[in-house]
Amino acid sequence: MIRVLVGYKVKPKVDILPLLLQIRASEMTYPGFVSLENLQNRDDEHTIVAMDTWEKLSDWKAWESSTVRQKILADMADKLTEPPKVTVYTIMPTVGWFIR
Repeated sequence: MIRVLVGYKVKPKVDILPLLLQIRASEMTYPGFVSLENLQNRDDEHTIVAMDTWEKLSDWKAWESSTVRQKILADMADKLTEPPKVTVYTIMPTVGWFIR
């Protein structure tokens, strides 16, 4: 499995929640989607991170390049101070770390 962090810097006084909900609803229809959480920085309410979990990198890549996602990002562009930053991580198994 992989975890994808997508960072958004939102302009002041902008409500981005409807677009985040639209992303979630759309992602849920894609093969390999596992979960999504949106996190808001407690010290900077304009910084939001979407934390996605996908079965495989190829599943994320299909969503990342989809026309649906591109359309939502285009709708979001004027609400952000910079383009979203995407970082992909592989989830490391921890079973057995404590067994020696």
